[in-house]
Amino acid sequence: LAIVIICLSATVTTLTALSMSAISTNGQIRGGGIYFMISRALGPEFGGAVGAIFSFANATAVAMHTVGFAESLNDLLKTLQVKIIDNGQNDIRIVGTIALIVMQAIIIIGTEWESKVCA
Repeated sequence: LAIVIICLSATVTTLTALSMSAISTNGQIRGGGIYFMISRALGPEFGGAVGAIFSFANATAVAMHTVGFAESLNDLLKTLQVKIIDNGQNDIRIVGTIALIVMQAIIIIGTEWESKVCA
């Protein structure tokens, strides 16, 4: 069953990548990135609905990735015998908060700089 799930996921990912490649080669992508491509291909009404879901998915992904980063860094700090407060939940919260502040600063600076940081 696991192999079927992996094969199905790989197929969906490959088809999505090919579709996005076909859409993006039809013209230059302006500001908006993936949302611009979706709204251009599907129309503004359906593109807006997909864009809203895409935004919620990204917000959820940022939360999960931040917690994962903070927990991993906390484990690394434990192995190095370094602690911020108690090597527990509070350290994870502090690292996560600092990571979110850094990400917010990157976003406030501008999307052009954000693209450079991500690359």
